[in-house]
Amino acid sequence: MKNVLLAAAMLGTALVAQVPQTSSPPRVPLREGLSIVRAYRTASGDYEAIATVTRIDATGVTIAASSDESTDTCRGRSAGLRLVMRADLENARAFWQEFAACPSEPERHPGSTAVGVSTAVLRELNAKGATALSATTTVAGLVQGSLTRIERSTIPFGVVVNDEPTNLPAVHARWQSSVGAREYWILDDDANPIVLRGTYNGNPFLEVVKLSYPVDQVTTGARIERDLAKDKHTIVYGIYFDVGSDRIKDASESALADIAKVLQQNPTWSLAVEGHTDNIGGDAYNLDLSKRRAAAVRQVLIGRYKIDGKRLQTNGWGASRPKDTNATLEGRARNRRVELLRTS
Repeated sequence: MKNVLLAAAMLGTALVAQVPQTSSPPRVPLREGLSIVRAYRTASGDYEAIATVTRIDATGVTIAASSDESTDTCRGRSAGLRLVMRADLENARAFWQEFAACPSEPERHPGSTAVGVSTAVLRELNAKGATALSATTTVAGLVQGSLTRIERSTIPFGVVVNDEPTNLPAVHARWQSSVGAREYWILDDDANPIVLRGTYNGNPFLEVVKLSYPVDQVTTGARIERDLAKDKHTIVYGIYFDVGSDRIKDASESALADIAKVLQQNPTWSLAVEGHTDNIGGDAYNLDLSKRRAAAVRQVLIGRYKIDGKRLQTNGWGASRPKDTNATLEGRARNRRVELLRTS
């Protein structure tokens, strides 16, 4: 199998330990339930790999990763599980990118982080402009190298955070080694320096397009309810489908439950569920796909959450109403979405 997790790994969060007495709170806090969604381009279309923090304890952080990448050992889909030790989250100088396929227990690679840089690496990069970093490569395994800042200031990096398009401050750096050079964009946050993008020879090999995490103040459900009450319209990015399919991924459960709860709390509301796609595959294909995906969401709300079907209608618009450019991975990810319109 192509390691999932080179896919899942390279795109994910750096997942570093919570650092006491930081000057500002984490912009994307490290907590259980944090999910990092990465987009990949294949001949059949884009697919999304999802890394989720499933447990944080005194030992370290456990990360579960899944994607549509084909494998013979995971019943058709890639999956991995990794435990990153707390000491490594803080101080490791190795970036071990691969996950083993479908391990029965979380794998460990002492002295490394799973999917990003450590707190110490980011701090030294900020303080001195350069730092040592080893990273796993497909051609030579773990390779020693150096990471050097390209710009002195952070640059804005656009990503959807909890369904809201957001610019995060990123450190742009070049990784140089005996096997070549890469560029990385790293969230400028000591408490959680997520690797947001990686390129090789100018071509992206990883792209974080969405981040979500549980919040105490305003939940996704509260935002959906607020938008529907005020504007009669809202966008939901947290519903994921298999590539080129109307099969809803398990990672969509939270968003579907939020929509159902809003409908249960507002029994007089009716909704139109609308599907939207990127432009890969042609107009007729995408129109049909968007309609099937909207219908799949409706069916889950009816079957699993017992919402009256008379309150839900569906439509699909294919790629005809883009929110962003279809020329980039992140743009296409934002165009693949579900919208809700309140009809009564």
